Amino acid sequence: MTNLTETKIVHFHRIIDTLKAINKIMVNEKDIHSLIKKTCDVLTQTRGYYFAWIGLFDKDNKLHHIESAGRLKGFEAIKKDLLKNNLPENLQLAVKNQQFIQLDGQHHDCPMAKNDEDFTWFVAPLQINANQYGIMCAAVPVDDAQHPKEAENYTDIAKNIGYAINSIQEKEDMTWLLATSTDGIITFDSDLNVVSVNKRFCQQFNCNEEDIVGQSIPDLVKSNIDKKTHKHLYTGLSQITKGQDIKDLQFALNGTIFRVQTQVYEFKNYRIARFQDITREQTEKNILQQSETKYKNLVEGLNDALFILQDGVVKFVNPALCRLSGYTETELLHKPFTNFIAQSEIMKIEERHKKRLRGEKVEPTYQSIAINKEGKEIPVEVTVIPVEFEDKPAYQIILHDITARLNTLQKLKENEERYRFLAESGFEGILIHKQGTIIDVNDAMTELSGYAKNEIVGKNIYQFLNSEDDTKLIEHHISKNNHVPYVIKAITKAGKLVYIEIESKTIQYNGEEVRIAGVKNITDRQELNQKLRDTKNSLNNLLNNLPGMAYTCLNKKNWEMVFMSAGCTVLTGYTPNEFVNNTLSYNAIIHPAYQKKVWDKVQQAIANNKSFELEYQIICKNGQEKWVWERGQKTTQDNQEVLEGFISDITERKKAAKAFIQSQTKYRTLFNAINDAVVIQDYEKEGLPIIEVNNHACQLYGYNREELLAKSIEELSVSYNIDLENNAEEIYETMHKKADEALSRSKLNSAFFKLVKSEWLCR
Repeated sequence: MTNLTETKIVHFHRIIDTLKAINKIMVNEKDIHSLIKKTCDVLTQTRGYYFAWIGLFDKDNKLHHIESAGRLKGFEAIKKDLLKNNLPENLQLAVKNQQFIQLDGQHHDCPMAKNDEDFTWFVAPLQINANQYGIMCAAVPVDDAQHPKEAENYTDIAKNIGYAINSIQEKEDMTWLLATSTDGIITFDSDLNVVSVNKRFCQQFNCNEEDIVGQSIPDLVKSNIDKKTHKHLYTGLSQITKGQDIKDLQFALNGTIFRVQTQVYEFKNYRIARFQDITREQTEKNILQQSETKYKNLVEGLNDALFILQDGVVKFVNPALCRLSGYTETELLHKPFTNFIAQSEIMKIEERHKKRLRGEKVEPTYQSIAINKEGKEIPVEVTVIPVEFEDKPAYQIILHDITARLNTLQKLKENEERYRFLAESGFEGILIHKQGTIIDVNDAMTELSGYAKNEIVGKNIYQFLNSEDDTKLIEHHISKNNHVPYVIKAITKAGKLVYIEIESKTIQYNGEEVRIAGVKNITDRQELNQKLRDTKNSLNNLLNNLPGMAYTCLNKKNWEMVFMSAGCTVLTGYTPNEFVNNTLSYNAIIHPAYQKKVWDKVQQAIANNKSFELEYQIICKNGQEKWVWERGQKTTQDNQEVLEGFISDITERKKAAKAFIQSQTKYRTLFNAINDAVVIQDYEKEGLPIIEVNNHACQLYGYNREELLAKSIEELSVSYNIDLENNAEEIYETMHKKADEALSRSKLNSAFFKLVKSEWLCR
């Protein structure tokens, strides 16, 4: 035997051993990861490949798990890249075209082909029909790769592994289905022998799994089901016996209604049958059918037209709709509902329908206009109710003919409209005219005008007016059909000019369209308004001439102004409109240091129900800061709490006060700097009380300032002489007593001076 023959025999035995090992794995292995790991081991250890790896796809055809065997330098790095879905182009091609490919060292774009070892890469997809499960790659020795059957055997192994993966997944799916299904499930083989059942099936038919598995389905049916009472069930048995599937077979057993469906379980020699308990469903369906029958009988007896609208077309009509529209049932069914709706109403109704479909709130009842086959428009009241029709959402629509009702209402409207106007109107005179010609008047109108009724009726209203402008004003209101009151001047029979207020509207009167007008003599009111305007002008003139501004504002932190007098501009630099129109808030011009103080003081006064008076600074439009004095109080205007008050500029007064304080400080400094004791007395008051002393006087007498001011000259002088006090300017000596009772001789120099109209004596 030659070496070549021996090599072929060894190669053949390796193939046989590999196939046996692969078949054993496929039969015994229940876990997919373990299946592909052991397959890689067989390909490297038994078949003699250098390296093998198998990758599994997820539902999105991305690699999510890889098992390998053998040794390949750098594969761990390649594996990480593969799991990131970075498949080389050749592997992508193999998966996409569902075909075997062979890679050698010339494929530089494949990282697995870049190896110094003497081998060739085989790549085959793991698939069954269109189901992609993964990819199998192996590093095959070059001599083996050149064997004509090697690639074919490799492809068969990949296909068998694909079948095995599918089988494991189907068993897992079947196990899950049997465990979780709410329906009874039974599986059976091509010989109609039961393979498995789930718990729900056993509960449905009061049996045990061990009593069912292995039994023949025909035997089970014949021994438990009476053929006479369940002929259709035996028909289904005949179907599966012939290899056909049962699509939808229903039967009742012991008060329970079942639906049976069968189907071939893919890639296996057995089928599954599903037993669904539809007792409740069937009962509800029967009740629904009975209800629909009653409904149909009811709606067919209605006097109102009724139809069912579904998906934009008519699905059901009652005889009343046929009578109303003039169409037959055949002409109405499966046609758009717009066929019997007036053209002017279609857009409005379609918009309502779209809103309902969008789930928006739409009033269920409204008025519209239908149109019959002859083109006659019929006013109807429409009621739309959501319903279900043939297990799908629909709308039940009722059309109530309201022609008679509208005719009656129109007559009532004609009879009552003018009386309602008269009853609700606060006017004195009533006049009805057609295009200016007077048709009727009431007694109040004759009294107001001074004319008798027969002197007015038939005349044109314009001949009683004062001017052409009044004529044009009436014509304008008639042409525009205005209902708002307006004022004109008219002349009475006595030639007196009167102001009258007119409010008019168009009505139906004896079948004709006329104008009814309410007329009120407002001459006294107009004269009073003129007096009010004159008074207001006088008041405005007064306010505008005051050195400051009057205001009315809301009690809010921004002091929102309702009214400001013209003095606002002089005081602040801003116009009243800038505050009243909320372009600017008054609070914005109050100096920030005073904003809170102003608010707090005003609120405190309001809480105590008192008026408020305060001084603060404002910042004018030109940036100048001014001191203002404000006095105001809370009041009510148009049922709203407001503040009314007056604000004036006190900047100059503040400056004068500041100057006075500075002058007073200067005076006191000089006064205390005099080396002699100085005592000032009020010469105009009885007893000549001491009103001021300097520091040297306090030192001389030994008293502090407050103690010395409480003394009199008589208490301080031992030789006090009242006659000397009356001399305007006198120098003399006298004895004075100090606080410690010691006596001191002093030279006294007295003089009179006046300050602010008061006469004082200075010593």
